Amino acid sequence: MCAVSGVKRSMSETKKKWSQMKSSTKEKVVLLKREQRGTGGGPKVEGDLSLQDSRVVAVVGDVCVRGISTGFDTCDGIVQTASGKLL
Repeated sequence: MCAVSGVKRSMSETKKKWSQMKSSTKEKVVLLKREQRGTGGGPKVEGDLSLQDSRVVAVVGDVCVRGISTGFDTCDGIVQTASGKLL
């Protein structure tokens, strides 16, 4: 990040900046996803993800940003006993 922006940052500043970038990208993705599912009332949200946002999604993974496509975690409610049996 420092090489791209030209800003000198400490390790903790770099971690904070990366965390902020991920959060910001996730907010944009959620807003766009909500707009796509909308019924058409109200003003349209313009735009797509920026190149930077697209790269963040590529690095952290689509599921981490957009969530699980089925809407629920398939592992929820599955319990494995000590003997290995799934309930």
